[in-house]
Amino acid sequence: MFNNVALDVVIGLVFVYLLYSLLGTFIEEFIATNIGLRGWVLEKAIKRMLDDDERNFKRKQHDLTLQLDEINKLIADDHSPEECKNVWQEKVRLIHKAKEDLHKAHVYALCGSTGKKFSEVFYAHPLIKYLAADTLLLKNKPSYIEPETFAKVVIDLLRGKNMAAGSSDRQPIQNSLTNGLLAWDNNARIEHDTLIYLTSIWADAQGDVTKFDANLVQWFNQMMDRTTGWYKKYTQVILLVVGLFIAIGFNVDTIGIVKTLQNNPTIRDQVLAQANAFSKAHPTLDADLAANARLVAQVNSPKLDSLKQLHDKLYKQATELVGKDISSINDVLAIGWNGGICKNYKWFTPFGWILTALAISMGAPFWFDLLNKLMQLRSSVAPKDDAKTKSDPAVTPVKRVG
Repeated sequence: MFNNVALDVVIGLVFVYLLYSLLGTFIEEFIATNIGLRGWVLEKAIKRMLDDDERNFKRKQHDLTLQLDEINKLIADDHSPEECKNVWQEKVRLIHKAKEDLHKAHVYALCGSTGKKFSEVFYAHPLIKYLAADTLLLKNKPSYIEPETFAKVVIDLLRGKNMAAGSSDRQPIQNSLTNGLLAWDNNARIEHDTLIYLTSIWADAQGDVTKFDANLVQWFNQMMDRTTGWYKKYTQVILLVVGLFIAIGFNVDTIGIVKTLQNNPTIRDQVLAQANAFSKAHPTLDADLAANARLVAQVNSPKLDSLKQLHDKLYKQATELVGKDISSINDVLAIGWNGGICKNYKWFTPFGWILTALAISMGAPFWFDLLNKLMQLRSSVAPKDDAKTKSDPAVTPVKRVG
């Protein structure tokens, strides 16, 4: 079966990771809202949707130039008198047509680099402008946009400013897609890849503006699913950096903690009791963390009251965590710098800090879920009397080691 000592050591370590991951999460969310990380990622997604990739633009421009050079050479060199006159005329006509089409595309690509981007006009739209945040990474751009808002703004840009009640939007939208220019601002072009996709979903809607609106909402939601993945990667990097500062600041040495838990049954029992008490006291911790994440996602800086409330909430949660649960576990495991560096620093300590930082970067929801599963596993394999004793939160605290 299971080695109860090994399982208890793992549970104790996971509990420590959970507490410090919670602290790291609160700090990360505070940082993310202040620097405007979510809005910066949103801007990146909007540009990906509405603007062509700059590398693709340069590659297409180069390819078009080569094709034009080849056609010019073909027209200049191929004058064979043996060919049938009708065939020759048809070939010249086709070549000239191809040259004209490529020349238009070439000029379009060259001139497009000096015009406005679709995304620039999108963010200048009044509906988007009035949602603007003002943070370190984000200036005059929102941190959150509703899918319906995105669809309305795109349709506005395609149909133009000359809107009248009862008028049909179908023809203005079709004109914008045909010309490759936004009716809202004729200096703004719809770039090649974006134009292809918008034309495709316009055709899927069969020219029905309501269906086209629904297609735009679906497109935005699909992109936001990817954006969530990008945001998680950035927050994990922030968590890793924050975790390293926490590990060093509090001297949370994973290797040292494991040694303590392995060698001292009394301390191990006390940590298990605290873990069990914490788990029972916070049965909906994962839901609470998800609620915090939703607040972070939807808070805009212009709503100063809601932003201040979020910061106050995060500060309160962090101070309560440090003052109660983290302080208690630090006393039991002798985590910290009491006694000075010489007493607490070992040759393996930096490696322990790195392991702790990596664990914190996994996030509190991961460790909370794992802790619950391990506690359930332990209760199913441990003897009843032993399990009852070790799960009692009223176990007398031991004196701090060291």
